[in-house]
Amino acid sequence: MKKSAVFAVMMVICLISGNAWAYRLSNIDVMLRGGVSETYDDNVTYVKVGKIKDYITRPWVGLSASYDNKTTVFTASGRYYHEFYANKHGFNNNGGDFTASVNSELSKFDRISVSDSFSRTEEPRSFEDVFGRTGGRYSSTRNRVNLGYARDISEHFGASLRYSNEYNTYSRTDIPKSYLNTAGVEGAYIVGSDLTFIGAYDFTARDFSPGANTRVNTLSGGLRKYITKQLYFDGVGGVDFINSFSGRRYTKPMVQVSLSDDFSERTRASLYFSKRFDTVSYSQDLFDQWRVSGALSHEIFQKLRGTLSAFYGRGEYIGASSVTHLIGSSAGLTYDINDHWKATADYSYTHETSSVPLGGYLKNRVTLGLAAEF
Repeated sequence: MKKSAVFAVMMVICLISGNAWAYRLSNIDVMLRGGVSETYDDNVTYVKVGKIKDYITRPWVGLSASYDNKTTVFTASGRYYHEFYANKHGFNNNGGDFTASVNSELSKFDRISVSDSFSRTEEPRSFEDVFGRTGGRYSSTRNRVNLGYARDISEHFGASLRYSNEYNTYSRTDIPKSYLNTAGVEGAYIVGSDLTFIGAYDFTARDFSPGANTRVNTLSGGLRKYITKQLYFDGVGGVDFINSFSGRRYTKPMVQVSLSDDFSERTRASLYFSKRFDTVSYSQDLFDQWRVSGALSHEIFQKLRGTLSAFYGRGEYIGASSVTHLIGSSAGLTYDINDHWKATADYSYTHETSSVPLGGYLKNRVTLGLAAEF
């Protein structure tokens, strides 16, 4: 614990002198970020019995850059952290993440987008990542690349092409690395400023190495409808034609629905629902799942913002015939101390039940943090 306390003090001292690090490279804005957080976790190993609780100190440093002209926007950010456990020193770890994106207008009618997202972490980052996850404590590495091209064919018609590649690997030897490749084409008919219809075809391939693979062809259609200037609805439905890991073929419906509302400049809410036969990076099995989630953000005062989120999902691994239910909720506060410094407080609750013997767990996390940007 002494080592983590010394490291945290050094981090704060470095951040206080951070004004010297703010600079601009040609037309690129560069910003240095950093901070430290303290977390209490009552189940660091994600287990039902024999839970281990601990205090975790996480100092981190990061860098972000942005570039913007009339036709091209570039953004990039990265972060590195180290986690010190007060009691279980063997759990000490490091990790980080990096994201970058470029959006460019090739002409009045043509646009391209490229993005990359990389992370190495000891903990799942969201309830979506936790849902369907093989139990236990282990690290993960993920990289995802997205490519997109869009063209306005006429005033009312548009078309786009997309491709993505995702790589996943885990420290557990019983979970092989996997590759997910997706390619698709989409057409849009713009009825007016408040209504757009879309139709799409996507091909998805997930390959485990070593292991089996699955192939999915998806036909879908949907719409975006602005109910008011701030409230809009997105809905997509379709059919998945699946050649599964076992070689068995399935034809299954899929649906994704979301509702978003910017109530005001201070308040935003969203609601999301999806259901489909899916593939996941944790298991060579199809995951028949549905999920619903909601989020609310509100500026309580000029310098104080709050967020709330909730998640519920049910999933069944078809081959293993195991059923999982996941309930998650979180709440957070962010206070702007001044133009550079922010204080944060977050709480999250996760409850998973499983038909697997000794499966499932209950987990609470409380985090207090201090962060700076220069």
